Formats: sequence, structure tokens, C-alpha cells
Amino acid sequence: MTPTVLRPGPILPPALINDTADDVALARAARRWADPRQGRITVDPTPATITSAFLARDILAALGRTAYAPTHGPVITAQPAWQAAACWITIDDIRQLTVLRAHLLTAERAEQLSVLREVTGIRLILVASGATDGEMTRLTTHLAEAGLAGELEHLNATAALRLFTQHAATRPNPPHPRPARPRPPTSRSSTAAPAHGAPPARRSAPDLSGQHRAGLLAAQNWLARHRATSQELPDSRDVELFLSRLTALSPTHEHTIVRVRGAQEGCARSGLRLAVPADLTAAGGPGICTVPFTAQVAHRISRAVPGRPKLLP
Repeated sequence: MTPTVLRPGPILPPALINDTADDVALARAARRWADPRQGRITVDPTPATITSAFLARDILAALGRTAYAPTHGPVITAQPAWQAAACWITIDDIRQLTVLRAHLLTAERAEQLSVLREVTGIRLILVASGATDGEMTRLTTHLAEAGLAGELEHLNATAALRLFTQHAATRPNPPHPRPARPRPPTSRSSTAAPAHGAPPARRSAPDLSGQHRAGLLAAQNWLARHRATSQELPDSRDVELFLSRLTALSPTHEHTIVRVRGAQEGCARSGLRLAVPADLTAAGGPGICTVPFTAQVAHRISRAVPGRPKLLP
């Protein structure tokens, strides 16, 4: 199945850095070079792991998305982890991804990185530090099988050090705002929440446009999965669970509102009207106007629920 391209356009060729001397200065520069606010992240894969799910979680951690760590919730498997990584890379407008110790990549991880590059348009930089001839041969084979060898750009340690010290480099392919698109007529109505008028217009704040798009894509994907298994409209519990997952880690009240408005537009584009309470902007509670609703917050709330035994601290 052909993956959905989240960010179309030209993709810079991948780069392979063969640091035969295993220079610690190069590894330090690669880590200092990382700045998600400038569209750059560096991933140091978790040692002694070979499954692709671990690498996807390492990418999510480099993005600051720690909620996917096993200690913060259920263990996320490979496919959802890579889908989440692709979505957050697009939402956060990450343009360059550096993977350290790339000579230890498996064929599966190389394939997943190739798909991630195709889907997000990210520039992939692989650093092989102190790799043996056999490890480099194996890596080259994996990259060829993943379709990355044809346009691979080879950099030596000196050129790589120059690359990682260019902190002020201009970000490639800056995003441009898209013109407003007319809403399609809606023919069906969800009973998930009370109807209180049509969804408000999309926010124009540039720093929250990614949050709106996140909600929009999440709603469209959620509805597509639901319709693949059932022709019935989602019931209120399904919708409430979807919105809870969408906004569970919102850092601020404003982020939550924009995500919900994005979900409304995503539902509208799919021919379904999603209504939310009219007083949403004045609502309170974890994830709305105080703190993100994490597993720790849920635990503290559960300890105070009437009828449940309270545990000693």
C-alpha cells in the first residue's frame, strides 16, 4: 500500500557520514546541532534494541513527545509508533533528522526510515561512527534494499562537522499558508455532543496552525478507520474517547481549543458534523486550562474518586 504523503515536494538526498575515527567531537556537534524549534532533531537509538518500534519511540522522544515512553502509558507497537512519528514531524515542521550509530541499523529500520522520509519529505542524515568494513557493507546493503542508495550523498567527518556547526542555516522549504477552502455541505449529523452551531473559522495564528492541522488529520484518519469496520455513525462514547486522546497532552488551553476546531473541520470534510459544547472556551479541567492530562494526573484523580480505596503514598 502506498503511504500517504503528508508533506509533498522535493526531498533533499539522504547523507551518510562515515566517521571511521569515531570522533567524539562529531557526535557532540550532532547533538548540539539538534533544535526542534529550528526543524532539526538528532536521534541516538536505544542500545541493544533491534525492533523498529524502539527507533520510532526514540524519534518521538527526540521530538519531545515523551508520552509514548512505556513508563507513561501502554507500550506502543511499531506501526502506530511510526505513524505518530510521521505526524509529529509534519506538525512540528521538522526538516532534518540525524540518526547516530547508523551502522547498527537493521533492514527493517532502514525500510521504515525510507518510508518516513518519503512521507514527510525530511532530509535523512545517517552517522556511522567507528564502523567496521563489514558493518558498512551491511549498512550499504540495507540502504540499497530500502531504496536510499541511489541518491546517497557521502560526507567525510570534516564536511559533517561543518554541517553540524551551521546552527544559523536557513530552514529549507519554509511552509506557506494555504488559502481558505470552502466547507463541503454536510449531509449527516453525529449524536456525539449537543449541537451548538457550525464550527468556528480556523485560527490564523501561525504558531498554532500545526495544532489545527493535527486535529484535522486525526479526525479524518479516525473516521476512515471507523468507516472501514462499520457503516454506522460513531456513538458518543467513541467520539468522546477520540477527543480525549486528541487533547490529552495539550500543553495549554489554547492548544486544546485549536485541536478540537481542527477535528471539527476534519469531520466536516468527511461529511460529518461534529458539535461540541458552546462553552468550550470557558471549560476547565486537566488538558483544558491547567495541565496536560497525563498518566500521573489520572492516577492522582483516581485516588480521590469516591468508593475507591485510597492507597498510601
